[in-house]
Amino acid sequence: MINLLFDDDKSIPLQFLIQKPSLSVSSLSYRLDNTLKFVLNHLSNSESLSIDFNENNILEQQIDILFNILTKEGNKLSQFCLKSYRCFEMSRLYELIFEHITTSKNCSKLVPVIMLEYISELNFEVNKEAENVEIKEFNGVKYTKYKITNKHDPNLKFSFCNAEFKGNKQILSLK
Repeated sequence: MINLLFDDDKSIPLQFLIQKPSLSVSSLSYRLDNTLKFVLNHLSNSESLSIDFNENNILEQQIDILFNILTKEGNKLSQFCLKSYRCFEMSRLYELIFEHITTSKNCSKLVPVIMLEYISELNFEVNKEAENVEIKEFNGVKYTKYKITNKHDPNLKFSFCNAEFKGNKQILSLK
């Protein structure tokens, strides 16, 4: 039916207007690549987006694709949540985002709210550049809140919250 309406008009991309889509990625890496392409091409107008990588390992190339989405699609996505419980590369994604926030001359296209939920091999350590560090524990979960300032614009600050559970499960929120 959609093809009948827009068959010859290639200038109108097919977009799904779903307020809060949630995607689950299967185990094959080509499916992960296809999922990320689908997100960019068809779900970029969503209010928030959640992708659960289940127990998949994410390749460095896919981390780069995710990083590009998070740093360049903020005008299209207001919130992006990534979950993976077997991928130790998510901490690499956090490092890339942190570096971008502190050193970029233009953070205007950054997704405003980013949540990373993953298991880390290492215990969380607050970066030495963090300001206003607050550490609280509630119901066995250690919460670390802090702010990071952009080096090129001292008025540009980003808030982080790391929730550390037993078993090295990390949930990192960035605003």
